[in-house]
Amino acid sequence: EHRISYTLSENPEGVIVVETGTLSLTEYVEGGETFTLTISGNSNYIGTYTGTIMINKVDPNMGVIPTFTTRYGETYESINMPVHSEGTWNLIDTGIITQVGNQTVSLRFVPNNSNYNTVVVNTTLTVLKAISEITSSLPSQFTYDENDKNIENYFTLNHTETGLLFNGELKIEVKNSGNYTIVVSSNETAHYETTSITISFVVEKANYTPSVIPSGLTATYGD
Repeated sequence: EHRISYTLSENPEGVIVVETGTLSLTEYVEGGETFTLTISGNSNYIGTYTGTIMINKVDPNMGVIPTFTTRYGETYESINMPVHSEGTWNLIDTGIITQVGNQTVSLRFVPNNSNYNTVVVNTTLTVLKAISEITSSLPSQFTYDENDKNIENYFTLNHTETGLLFNGELKIEVKNSGNYTIVVSSNETAHYETTSITISFVVEKANYTPSVIPSGLTATYGD
């Protein structure tokens, strides 16, 4: 609680100045709180003085300023904020994160107690490269038909900064029957990590039906 201290510039004939009412200033009051001083103790004088006293907010004790880690392509809004018993953290920056590496971001702390200021500080956000993801729709089995299976068409990558490699090549021919195991991969780029998947499949032999069936063949027993 705050108490009012005062002095008289003139004090005729022992006039006493007293505070009237109760003035409790334990919390911040918007615009200040009004108080009144009254002179008494001398029958020759009467008067009052009314004034306003202000209690300024102070900055809260926020403890350690948090730092954050996320990935390229995420949004600032998706970053999880730490729990604080005395208030709430939130990032001022908004939108999609478009750079990899360390960057400085603005962090706001809003205290639960209205007697403390809302504070904005700078902190570090570490942005990692995004995760590359390969999606496959490749069947586990084909049937031989004399044609290349064009397996490249069965795979997609979740970004366009690089293409896919098949056993390290842009294209791999799969034509003959047999068991196949291939590694599908993408190289690391400015914004995406490298990744790879291993896929196994089989090309089954085709049933062969002759186009011409021989006829008129005869033989004699014992020949």
